[in-house]
Amino acid sequence: DTSAWVTAPIPGTRLLHLQGGPRVAHADNGLVHIAAGMRFPRHRHLGLERVLVLEGGYRDEPSGSVYRAGDWHEMAPDTEHAYTALAEKDLLLAVSLVSGVDVEGFGTLSPSAG
Repeated sequence: DTSAWVTAPIPGTRLLHLQGGPRVAHADNGLVHIAAGMRFPRHRHLGLERVLVLEGGYRDEPSGSVYRAGDWHEMAPDTEHAYTALAEKDLLLAVSLVSGVDVEGFGTLSPSAG
């Protein structure tokens, strides 16, 4: 149901909020859709974030690492990075996020808060 998706304040980004099971009930859980070629700005993780790439891929900054469908990426609290969705396909991520992220130019965001 496309009406369940929420447009995020970051251009090209939409969120779908999900109820997590017992192991992730303490976290904000959801799907993040980012249009192909769009950049998610530099942000600091306020808590642990776990990401599974479901479709497409992204290039992480500053490491340059590329993550594609099936890849797992875990970011520790107080780490910072940005990333750009690869140009060939929209990016779809499953995200479990504790405490949100502080996004440069946008403030604190989380999958459930938008």
